[in-house]
Amino acid sequence: MIPAKNETVEVSVQKVEILSWSLMLAMTFAGWLIFSAAIGQALFVGGFLVNVSFWLLKRDLVKLLAGELIGVKARFLLKYYARLSVLAVIFFILIKYVPLNIPALLVGLSTVMVSIVFTMVLEAKKFIGT
Repeated sequence: MIPAKNETVEVSVQKVEILSWSLMLAMTFAGWLIFSAAIGQALFVGGFLVNVSFWLLKRDLVKLLAGELIGVKARFLLKYYARLSVLAVIFFILIKYVPLNIPALLVGLSTVMVSIVFTMVLEAKKFIGT
């Protein structure tokens, strides 16, 4: 099924957020129950950091697109790179000084990407008809 010309295809960012937070919690509990508390902790830390970063990015983009677009690109990019730098420092501190399971931390960091891909596949299936 192909959408009509006047029909808009919209994938809700809210769906991605809900799925991402749910996936993070499910992976945390599964990692804790199946493997160890250390795995669950690393999954939670990675998932929490990436979900908060995604939420902040969404908030900044909504503000950017809701207002005047003249002269805000530089401010948006400054905030984006500042947030990225803060995340880099947090990751450095976590990896250097906190005994976390690095592979589990990386899996936790993938929760938003997995949620985006999963949501896109579900939306694509609606239009393919399978």
